Amino acid sequence: MHEDQPDPSLSSEEEERKTEKYAESKRKRHRDVSYAGRSDQSHSSANKRRRRHQETISSLNSKIQKSEESI
Repeated sequence: MHEDQPDPSLSSEEEERKTEKYAESKRKRHRDVSYAGRSDQSHSSANKRRRRHQETISSLNSKIQKSEESI
């Protein structure tokens, strides 16, 4: 019953790289699926997500500018 434990012979860095790769491939697969059977709903949710990211980026940029001005 030790299969679910990480292999101690692997360094944590290797383990992280593996999980990153796995997550990335999963993300890619999910993206391919959503593009292949693109419904209006999935499309609109993707656009919403993009808009939210844009808001986050712009707010972060303004925070950075303010902190630079105060320096």
